[in-house]
Amino acid sequence: MTDRILEHLPYIDIVAMGRATRVPDWYGDAVGDSFDVHSFVIHHPDSLIIIDAGIGRGNEPIDHLYAPQAVDIGDALGSFGVALAQVQALILTHLHLDHCGQARRFTAPTFVQRAEVEAASAAGYTVPEWIPDDDVRLVEGDVEVATGVRVLATPGHTPGHQSVVVDARHGRAVIVGQACYRSGDFAGLEPVPDCDDALELARSSISRL
Repeated sequence: MTDRILEHLPYIDIVAMGRATRVPDWYGDAVGDSFDVHSFVIHHPDSLIIIDAGIGRGNEPIDHLYAPQAVDIGDALGSFGVALAQVQALILTHLHLDHCGQARRFTAPTFVQRAEVEAASAAGYTVPEWIPDDDVRLVEGDVEVATGVRVLATPGHTPGHQSVVVDARHGRAVIVGQACYRSGDFAGLEPVPDCDDALELARSSISRL
């Protein structure tokens, strides 16, 4: 009986989407001299859901600043037996360049916080042509996207940052996005170092998780 119940719960794959091999000086010591980029596949009994869309290609300023080694998201998902056309929902934790870069490759609805879309209109916030512009579902606060899959508003790193909670096959999983970097930071309520302007808000968001 237990096995049958588990078969009806989601499971999650972590998808390597490349890395930024260069980091601008303004990051300080926050991430080191490079960082990896990931997406996630939620294999839900009723749908396929993707979290974050990696870093994009072909933007000269981004190429200069980050020297990204971007992985094509179609190829990356294909290695898990997932075709872009099969995806039924895309959740973006936020709209920074390494999370929304290939979002326009999807035809599925995109779930993103309204506050994040509003913030992303500021100059230098992200790459405008990477922001999805078709079938965008603007979220305000916490929303259940599918049974057992919820987005939680976790502002701090960005004004409209959101995290994802999944009641998965092997227990509850929390995909924090960029609310924090390390498990120790999570336990100590320490957000990512670039939240100085919203530090208490970021700590409050981690506490929620």
